[in-house]
Amino acid sequence: MNEASTQSQVETLKHQLEERSAAFRRSAFRWKLGYRTLLILSAVLSALTAVIASIPTIFDYPELAKDLSVLFPALVTVMSTVIASLNSENNWRANRSARHRVDMLLLDLDKSCLGPYAVRDDLKSIIQLRIDKSEKND
Repeated sequence: MNEASTQSQVETLKHQLEERSAAFRRSAFRWKLGYRTLLILSAVLSALTAVIASIPTIFDYPELAKDLSVLFPALVTVMSTVIASLNSENNWRANRSARHRVDMLLLDLDKSCLGPYAVRDDLKSIIQLRIDKSEKND
């Protein structure tokens, strides 16, 4: 294989690695955002439930206070179930870990001793590991 062809393959692979890293970054961010949003909302709604239940006179509408003190725990239960069933934290961490591995491959690609085929095989292993973690979490 000539030098120009190898360099072209390296550039193509570098572009693929950068795209994959960006995809893992976006996915990790979305999982983390969803996970933390639901977790914080659960905590806030739980705290509000305690406040509403202990001080029903805070509202001019006691029926509303009663309704909210029933509604908020139901919402917390749904949010907790979503967090647990989607395994959000593990998915977020798995995507973050995969992105770090791809970033390491980008650094390895700059080494002259590693050819594009070796890096491509490593990328395939990272993707397979991410798939395996995803299937394990399901």
